[in-house]
Amino acid sequence: FIYYLQNGGWFLVVALIFAFPIVPFVKRKWFSFPFKESVKTKISEYVTYTAVFVLFAVSVLSCIKASYNPFIYFNF
Repeated sequence: FIYYLQNGGWFLVVALIFAFPIVPFVKRKWFSFPFKESVKTKISEYVTYTAVFVLFAVSVLSCIKASYNPFIYFNF
């Protein structure tokens, strides 16, 4: 268990944060600011696209890290 906490503990922290209804709370707070609606919508779109891209990049890097074997040619 300790091994998993040391190597992937940040997954657990992120999972615990997003297990709670934080996204609706942040949306309510964000859209209560006194900006124009078009500006708030554009910024929220950019934040959403950036978050999705970061999640995709982390997923790809995790797959690459899991499949790396420096001794691949030793097997042949």
